[in-house]
Amino acid sequence: MPDTTIPDEVRHFPEETHPRKVLGLAADLPRGYVNDWHAHERGQLLYTRSGAVAVSTDAGIHVLPPDRALWIPPKVRHATRYLAQSELRTIYVRTERASGLPTLTTAVNVTPLLRELIVAFMSVPRDYDEAGPAGRLVDVLLDQVVAAPAATLRLPVPDDPKLRALAETVRAEPETPVATEEIARRLAMSLRTFERRFRAETGMSFRVWRSKAKMLKALELLALDLSVAETADRLGYEGQSAFIAGFKAAFGTTPGRYFPRDARLSG
Repeated sequence: MPDTTIPDEVRHFPEETHPRKVLGLAADLPRGYVNDWHAHERGQLLYTRSGAVAVSTDAGIHVLPPDRALWIPPKVRHATRYLAQSELRTIYVRTERASGLPTLTTAVNVTPLLRELIVAFMSVPRDYDEAGPAGRLVDVLLDQVVAAPAATLRLPVPDDPKLRALAETVRAEPETPVATEEIARRLAMSLRTFERRFRAETGMSFRVWRSKAKMLKALELLALDLSVAETADRLGYEGQSAFIAGFKAAFGTTPGRYFPRDARLSG
């Protein structure tokens, strides 16, 4: 059932020149929907009330389930791919109103309060009074974004074209068991040179990067309603327990608590 509290205008992309400093957008997007590379004059708090989305920027890749949002500063290029049927509830913020928000793309935890503030703002017409109740709602909403603890979900991507191409291949199939020595050989590098250059480009060793890529792939698979056991098997883990332990080490919680809406995720 469509949410009848959302004004029709809020279901359409806002004009960049709209006089209100903060605007909302509510859209229901199908699994597999892709919004190719683009940038906004306004900053964007990208949030899905349900579903999951993978967001690519020049600096890396974020995977966002419903308890995470991504703050994207003004003019930052990004692309989105929706991993499941998703209720997009996003906020656009003009540059002068975003002065207290992060200057870098930042993933944040969506607390229950922040979630309800975002949802409430979707019912506000776009010509709201910035000095009235809706304006005060916006003040609290942005304060909560600033206060929300950062969630480390970014997978950095190298700038070097060869390493970037490698990273994209590995990210697509992180479970493929190719030895690091073989990868270095394919790139016509010694193992030592490859490791040094990869660390310089991403800030981490290739082993750690591939492990993180595997965990982000796990988020994508879980968002597609695969069970913990199926996900562990697809990613090449020896058993469900090993996968749950790796997931908890990466994200600080188990798959079941990360995706509480899905009762099948019993880990």
